[in-house]
Amino acid sequence: MITKQKLYNCIFGAILAIFFVVLIFVANTLSISYDEALNVLVNKSVLSYITKTTTYIFGNNDISIRLPFILLYVFSVILIYLLTKDYFKKEIDRLISVLIFMFLPGVVSASLLINSSIVVIFCTLSYLYYYKLYSKHNYYLLGFFLFVDNSFAILFLALFFYSLNKKENRLLIISLALFGL
Repeated sequence: MITKQKLYNCIFGAILAIFFVVLIFVANTLSISYDEALNVLVNKSVLSYITKTTTYIFGNNDISIRLPFILLYVFSVILIYLLTKDYFKKEIDRLISVLIFMFLPGVVSASLLINSSIVVIFCTLSYLYYYKLYSKHNYYLLGFFLFVDNSFAILFLALFFYSLNKKENRLLIISLALFGL
């Protein structure tokens, strides 16, 4: 007998797999733009290292350039699914909320474009999932985020205000220092 939990897990997995295939198909038909070419070829950033690694492994084509960002999208959706486990009374509500996240135009476009937004989404969700599992902050991840992208300044600022509210002095000092850097 299949429980509702297993049924919704199967539905989620099937929709995610189908959407992954659709994203691969779209990535194959989408040409690289000038700004994306700068991110891949000229800029020395996390994006260029990621794309150069996958083009070295899979060859120089549109799918290999966009594949890491599509995979980060898939992992981000899985993290959202794992994070929302305890937030809804009904599994159907959880599934609908994850599907809404999956089909948000900004998240879908971030998975197809070579920019840092999907990396930031994935890293932030990874931090939140770590916090959910262990109920403690991972300061190594926060330090790593400092070198990934400047967009994490907002996360550091949010953690600063969170630490003020919860009276966590260590997080207060570290988040303020990271925000300042």
